[in-house]
Amino acid sequence: MMVIYMHKGHANIKNFIRSENNFKGSIPFKVYKMESWFSGETYHSHEYMQIWYVYKGVVFHWINGTCHEMAKGDVFVVPPYVIHRISARDLDDVIIMGCEFSARFINSQFDDFEKYKDIFDFAYLQPFLVEDKNIKAKVTLTVDSQIQVENIMNNMLTEYKTQDNYYDHIIKAELLKLLSIIAREYGNSKRNK
Repeated sequence: MMVIYMHKGHANIKNFIRSENNFKGSIPFKVYKMESWFSGETYHSHEYMQIWYVYKGVVFHWINGTCHEMAKGDVFVVPPYVIHRISARDLDDVIIMGCEFSARFINSQFDDFEKYKDIFDFAYLQPFLVEDKNIKAKVTLTVDSQIQVENIMNNMLTEYKTQDNYYDHIIKAELLKLLSIIAREYGNSKRNK
């Protein structure tokens, strides 16, 4: 369900998705694999963090009116409140693995990424909690990191679907590992330029 909501500085966006409308389960997190389809084709923003990994095919991620082509091995991390959309030429050849989570999933004391973005616990998120104009639209992973990210995403998906005892702890551990790998790749890409 898309909810109309105006947030500070984003009066021009009509499609704002609130966490309580996105996370229907017992934890403020979800993970999914989209084959030959995806959502987010119209400009929107949300109050939670979103990570998409291109497992197969080519997609186009639009941020600030600029199109960024993404292919196998590319990942994007969209901070809360960033206006963006996604498109593709050939959906039949696209597989996206994604996850979305609120700040309180990382630490139950936190309720908003914006308020706590300078706290040490978010050090691995720091590269991604930036102003719209400074967002890195994609990170191209090394082959080793692609393998790790695919394994982590698949592990989270399995835990999310089965919800065996302590699944939420396992997902959180995998998510922290995923964020750390992406942050490392982001840092390495900045140093290599």
